[in-house]
Amino acid sequence: MGDDISMPFNKVIENLSFAVMTSIAAEKGRFGVYSDLIYMNLEGSKTTTAKIVRRTFDARLNATIQGFITTNSVGYKIVDTPSTGIAGFGGFRYLWLSTDLDFSLGNFSASANDQGQVIDAIVGLRGETKITDRWSVAYYGDVGTGQSDVTWQLFGAIGYEIKNIDLFAGYRYIGWRFDDVAGLDALDTYGPVLGARFKF
Repeated sequence: MGDDISMPFNKVIENLSFAVMTSIAAEKGRFGVYSDLIYMNLEGSKTTTAKIVRRTFDARLNATIQGFITTNSVGYKIVDTPSTGIAGFGGFRYLWLSTDLDFSLGNFSASANDQGQVIDAIVGLRGETKITDRWSVAYYGDVGTGQSDVTWQLFGAIGYEIKNIDLFAGYRYIGWRFDDVAGLDALDTYGPVLGARFKF
């Protein structure tokens, strides 16, 4: 009997090689239009051993994922005070993924690549509360479905205003559950975020 080869994919992809995030918001009165775009490149590898016909082999999997994520929505402020603004919104999120896998077992090697995309309708809330004249807290949450079984996003940050620039630090989480998109059944991207927001 040979041993099972176990390589959980979430343990293979461990390093975010590169990511770019941009966000645009335009508001007039209580109405607003919001759009953001994320490009990400993740790479990882894992090595294990497998026993086949009483012989031990090294097994290795290299994986690369590239993706574009864009979330677009229109909203209406349901809370609009000097210190707090909270908007309800509806829109859509689009995800494009490309996966490249290289597998080797002893002298045997194989590779595979795949692409996929999903688009989902979303609804949610976004808001910001001023703590002082310069310090503020921003928060965001959405959930949706469509071509995915479910997708969601959570974001929280603290900001500091310098004239027309807000510097912020926070944490962002975006998740999907779907059926075989670019060879994946689920995708979760999350981590700390640092950035600047320019006001016009």
